[in-house]
This record gives sequence, structure tokens and C-alpha cells, in this order.
Amino acid sequence: DAKASAFLSGVERWPSAVEKIGLTVGPLEPADARAFARARLGPAATPGDVEALARESAGDPFLLEELARAFGVATVTGTLESLVTWRVAQLPEPAQRLLEVVAVAGRPLSTALAADAAGVSGGLDEALWLLRERRFVRGGFVDGRDVAEVVHDRVRQALLARITPARASEHHRRLADVLEATPSADPEALALHLLGAGELSRAARYAELAAERAATKLAFEQSVRLFRLTISTINESSLDARRLRLRLASVLEWAGRGSEAADVYLEAAARAPAFERFESERAAAEQLLTSGRIDEGIAVLNRVLEATGMRRPKSPVVALLTLLFFRGWLRIRGLSFKERGPEDVSRDDRARIDVLYAVAVGLSLVDVVLGACMQARHLRLALAAGDRFQVIRAVSLEAAHLASAGGKESSRERQLARIGLRLADHVGDREARAFAVGAQGVSLFLRGTWRRSRELLDAAYAEFPSHIAGWHANAHLFSVYSTSTRGTSTSSVFATRASSPTPTNAETSIRASTSVRRTRASCCWPPTRPM
Repeated sequence: DAKASAFLSGVERWPSAVEKIGLTVGPLEPADARAFARARLGPAATPGDVEALARESAGDPFLLEELARAFGVATVTGTLESLVTWRVAQLPEPAQRLLEVVAVAGRPLSTALAADAAGVSGGLDEALWLLRERRFVRGGFVDGRDVAEVVHDRVRQALLARITPARASEHHRRLADVLEATPSADPEALALHLLGAGELSRAARYAELAAERAATKLAFEQSVRLFRLTISTINESSLDARRLRLRLASVLEWAGRGSEAADVYLEAAARAPAFERFESERAAAEQLLTSGRIDEGIAVLNRVLEATGMRRPKSPVVALLTLLFFRGWLRIRGLSFKERGPEDVSRDDRARIDVLYAVAVGLSLVDVVLGACMQARHLRLALAAGDRFQVIRAVSLEAAHLASAGGKESSRERQLARIGLRLADHVGDREARAFAVGAQGVSLFLRGTWRRSRELLDAAYAEFPSHIAGWHANAHLFSVYSTSTRGTSTSSVFATRASSPTPTNAETSIRASTSVRRTRASCCWPPTRPM
């Protein structure tokens, strides 16, 4: 009753000096249930009767009480279903309809809406009183409205078992029509009732709306469930199905479930036209690599690279020579570029840069030389294209790669960091700013400047909303490791972030490093923007 009770919902606002004790009340132990049944049935009850009621109630005192009250009635055989059938038969027809609607609703329902859906135009108060007196429903107030719900879930299941599919479908339809006509109707409830009524297209519309609302509130698990529900109601090969799969995959990323996101991206790619398939496979490869599914990620990346006319070096020697070539070329060329917005860069160029970024990030802890080689190519293309966010990402990642060499900070590294921070300030994008600051924190960690590293990483962590799971999770982890490496407790770090998403992808990447205590570590910093 915590949500429906004004008293219980206000507990968090009580003065801190008030002592609050939570007590979990579970079912009765078998011996206690038998003693309860024996006391209610009286001396005439046989051991078999006592055992049957204790077993049927599963230790629930309420059900035990109701079964005992009906003991001796010829049509009640000791099962909850027979008890419910007997009790319902004694109700007048309007009360039965109202009870069925409340049972089908499955959640606290406004009594006025229940009456409309059941077609009970008169005698509502009498019908509700009767249902409460017969202990079928209980009432309450939610948001100032009188609501009713079935008193126990097992009673509700017994009621639903009595309703024919056609009658249940009609109740769902009436409930959906009534809810749809009310302002601020719950889209999830509407979707479920429309599904129950067999109206799939209307259900899909409301399920998607509910999923988006849940994502906005950072309720990612609920959002994932609702997106999956939406997809199940439409044609799998339709354009809407591909669009929804991509949205589902991005929410899975935000929830820190990168491995599942990769699978959904691949499902979307299998049914997509050429360019959309390329984008989905690129996103899938990035999630596979950062989730630790390295071989699968590399296989997908190879396909994506070939689709863009690029290839990975075939051997470590070639990768090293390529790295030296591109870094030398960048030294000669310099780091100047013409700033552009994403709309000023061709789709193909943006795609190639994103692919190289995915390769650089995904391989940075698996094959350091190959990751650095692809990062150098990534930086070259990003500077040539000039997209501000891609340049911020590329220069910051390059600075972290240089920091992984250890030793003193070079002027080149400082120059790269300054470019990233300047661009982020100029753009005014919170994500860009947080990413640039966080990347600088990673560089400091890799060079052993752990106190300052934690300060910057904590600033990045606090700057941007926590539902962008990839780089945000790494800011958390590198901050924890900086604290641990300095020899101080990490408990305060975890305590202040207990409500943050679990950094599944980042943690997998960190474990690939041989030791977080070595300053000559590999860089891992995978920021991703939602699609």
C-alpha cells in the first residue's frame, strides 16, 4: 500500500530524528497455518480438513479466514476457486459486472471509470458496498480519487478464470474506451487493455508512448519491456519495427546492457536497407567490443570496414607501420581544421569516422597497437571533416592514447586536450564538455596523477545525465580506481552513486587491462551518443 497510502508515501519526508523500522510480514509457517485453521474450524474439523485449508491458503491468513468461513457449504470443496464461484453466484448481476471489470483492470481503478466500463449507471454505491462487504474488493484514495481493486491477487486470478475470453475482451475494450476519453490517461494501461481487446495497432501506439515516457524518467527496465511489447504487436519486417528496434537498442545501451543492445542492433540490421544496415552493424560492433564479445565484434567490424572501403592492417607489423605513418602525417599536417556542424558533413564521411571510432575504442584494450593505429586514422578523418563533436571525441581519445605511454605529459597531449575543451565550451553542449573533461581525467589516471584525475572524473560524472551509459560508466570506474590506487577507501564513491546505472560495458573493458595500478595502461573511453 506504499503508493496508495498518504501516510506511507510520506515516510521519506519525516524528520530525520524519527525512528523508522521496516518489518516484513510473510506467510505463516505450515504449523502456524494448521493451528490457525484448527482454531477457525472448531473441534468438528478433521485433520484432513485442517491440512487442506492450510495447504490451499499457502499460509495467507486472509485466505485461511475466508476458506474457514465457508467451511461446510456444500458447493465449496475447500479450494479458493470453489469459494469464489459460490460467493460470486450470490451477487446481483450489476455487482458481478463491476467485479469483473475491476478484476480485468489488474490495478487500482477509479470507481467512476469502473462503473462506466461495467455499464453500472445506477446503484454504484450499493454495488461497491456489497463487494467490499463480501470481501471481494478494497477501496482507497489515489490522487484524490476513490479507487477499487481486488483484495488479493489469487482471488483476482480465480475471478479471471471464470470469465470467458470473449467477455474478457469486451471488458478490455470498454476499459480502453473509457480510459482513452480521460485526460492524463496512463498509456501503459491503455496499451494493455487494447492488447486484451485485440486492437494491436492502437495498442502499439500507446505502448510506444509509455516506453518513451519511461525512458525520459530513466526507468530503463520498464522502457525496455514496453518497447519489446510494442515490437511484438507489429509486423516484424515493417519500417516501424526497424525504427523501434533501434530505439530499443539505444535504451538498452543507456541501461548498461550493451550485449543485449548489440543483438537488437544486429536484428535491425538484418532487415534494413544498405546504409541503415551499415549504421546498425557499426553500433552493434561497438557494443559487442565494449561488452567483451571481442571475436564477434571484430567479425562485424570487418564487414562494416569493407562496406566503407577501409580495412584493418593484416598484421601487428603493418599496424605499427601504419600508426607511425599516420602520426607522422598528423605532425606535419598539424591539428588545424575548419569547424562544421553535423549537418555540414556528408553522411558517408560521418559514418566512416564513427566506424573508426568504434574500432579504436573497441580494440584499445584488446590490441593496443591496432587500436592506436585506427585511432590515428580516426583523428585524421575527424579533422578533415570538421564535425565539432567528432573532433572533440577524436582529439580527446588521442590525448588519452598518448597518456598511456607514461612519463611526463607532452606538449602534444596538452594541445589536444585544449582543443577538446575549447570546442566543447564553444559548442555549449553539456555532453561534449563532460566528455572532454572526463577524457582529461582518464589521461591523468594513466599518468598516475590520481587525485586530480578523480576530481575531473567526478566533475564529468556529475555534469551529464547518467543515462548515457558508455563513457559515463567509465568516468565512474576510473574515478573508483583512482581512489583505490591512492590507497583510500572507495566506499564513499560507491555510496554516493548507488542509484547510478550499472556500468556493464565499461567494467568488461576494464577487466581486459592487466592492471589498473600501472601507469602504462591502455586507454578505454567509449562515449556514445543515442541514435
